Order: sequence, then structure tokens, then C-alpha cells
Amino acid sequence: MRYHTVPLLRRSDISVHGTHYLANNINDPRAVDGIKQAIHSGIARYRARVLEAVDRFKGYTHIVVVGGGACLLADDIRTHVNLREDRFFVAQDPQSALVHGLKALG
Repeated sequence: MRYHTVPLLRRSDISVHGTHYLANNINDPRAVDGIKQAIHSGIARYRARVLEAVDRFKGYTHIVVVGGGACLLADDIRTHVNLREDRFFVAQDPQSALVHGLKALG
């Protein structure tokens, strides 16, 4: 079997290019709309959980968004925390940044 993987899925991949990508990679074209709905539903649940976790902490002075979902949620987090632009960062390679950060913690 041959598999195609996407290293990081961005919100734009789902909304702009998603239909074309899914239509070309899903065996049953009738399933594309249901799959898109499941993706959007999953992102909404993920967003709610992340923003709930962010709310548990107060007094942020800076935020660095890392991890596999960074590109999906960075805009929502930025809006939610309402920090100045110079205090909000999204790692260039969010997945690697998370690994390096965990390694630095020991």
C-alpha cells in the first residue's frame, strides 16, 4: 500500500484547498463532505479545549504557540488572549519547537 501524509495541516488547507485535496485522495467522492464536516468538528472541539486550558492561567506576558495544532489554532489563541503583536509568537516549525522545548526541560 502507498500512503501520502501531510506533515502539517493548516486551516487554509482545509478551507481553500481541502475539497480538491480530499476529492483526489478519498476513494468515495460522496464521503468528502462528511469528512470535511468531521475535520471542522474536530478542530472546533480542539479549539475549545485549548482555549479552556489557556483560561486556567492568568498573567501571560508572552505566548509562544508550538505543537502540531499551532497553525490551526494560532489565530484563535491570539484573539482570545489579546496580547500585543510583539508578545505573541508562532514557532516556524511548531512540532520541532515542542520537541526541543521538552528536551530542554529535561
